[in-house]
Amino acid sequence: EAWRSNPMARRLTGLITAYVIGDGIELSSPYRPLNRFIEDFFNDPENLIALELNEWCDELSRTGEIFLTLHTHPSTGMSYTRPIPAASIHAITWTPGDYRRELTYAERRLAEPDQLWYSPFTPEAQNVATPLMLHYAVNRPVGAVRGSGDLDPTLPWLRRYSHWLEDRV
Repeated sequence: EAWRSNPMARRLTGLITAYVIGDGIELSSPYRPLNRFIEDFFNDPENLIALELNEWCDELSRTGEIFLTLHTHPSTGMSYTRPIPAASIHAITWTPGDYRRELTYAERRLAEPDQLWYSPFTPEAQNVATPLMLHYAVNRPVGAVRGSGDLDPTLPWLRRYSHWLEDRV
């Protein structure tokens, strides 16, 4: 919410993204078949990863985590991704005793039943037609499943600064 309403929060997020992404991220491999797959994946019209990187980095900075669904195109067999807002994931299950081995993610949807997504660690992942979810989190203490956004510690200060500016006016 702060990112939407506070221009300083938005600018901080933009600075983080500019620092992390810079002119872009390029992946390559000396192994030609893998390099061809990487190029096809990054440039596939369903993906266009280069255009998505800024949005993904912003989400990671705002929420401290990003949830990406991984689908297989039925006619080409190519994988493609779709980001899911972290705020819509309301439950994560994991292997008992191993919180890093996540199994399922429950996405709350408006006016629809919850969507259950599977991680690559589940038996459902064996079916190529089953979309999978990948979860990446930053700024989380040991034992935590969810991440924390880069803006979280600055929010009280941004609020104080906004109040100070209003008082000055």
